[in-house]
Amino acid sequence: MLTHAKPTDEEFLAFYRGEAHNLRGHSFQAVLDWSDDTWEQVHDFIQWVFPNDKPSAYNPGAPVLTPAITSLWPTDPLLSANLEAAFARWLRFAGVERDPSGAFCFAESPNLGVWAHPNHNWLRITRVLTCLRLLGRRDDATHLLEFLEGVAARRFGIGDDTLRHWRAAAKA
Repeated sequence: MLTHAKPTDEEFLAFYRGEAHNLRGHSFQAVLDWSDDTWEQVHDFIQWVFPNDKPSAYNPGAPVLTPAITSLWPTDPLLSANLEAAFARWLRFAGVERDPSGAFCFAESPNLGVWAHPNHNWLRITRVLTCLRLLGRRDDATHLLEFLEGVAARRFGIGDDTLRHWRAAAKA
């Protein structure tokens, strides 16, 4: 039976390490293997794959990063590797790719149109930026923000309010 109780730290870490399922019965790898259409249509996985330190307004059963959990990422190679895998998958979904000319440079790919109008993916960007910053990937968050401020904002007319949220998420 699905509950809205928040997972314990141990339950969340077991999910992120690929040792257990989330409250909906999905494994970490299964979520990464979903199609882009599934990533677009399912709304409660993003909080598990890109956790934040604030409760989700949309998913009361989502994990919340505690200082104890956050402190594990720099020293746990599996958690770090899975965050990298999740970020790479999100980039593919969002139509962004790493530019081979630099480790922290990003470029658009054919999917970039997923951002063409205000939608839940704009909120997801805030979540991804926050997660990256909190879990020791500040450089990725900063450089992704630079990309968003440039290409995505200019091409899709993303306004100042949204950009303020993204800046706060990446640089808080």
